[in-house]
Amino acid sequence: MFMATTRTRATRPWRWTRRYLARLPDDGFRYEVADGQLIVTPLPSVPHQGVALKLARYLDEYVERHGLGIAT
Repeated sequence: MFMATTRTRATRPWRWTRRYLARLPDDGFRYEVADGQLIVTPLPSVPHQGVALKLARYLDEYVERHGLGIAT
């Protein structure tokens, strides 16, 4: 399993910085800067979210049943 990402290269001589990153829209995508390149991680798919929810429910039940604390 892997997480798809898109890397964009700067067409100018400058590299991506935190300042440029702060100007990007809050559109649900995850933006990161690594080695001067912008990395954009897409939103999780609906099936992915369903699996994550189901796993969280099972984990919560297990932790509660065995008195192991709180699953967060």
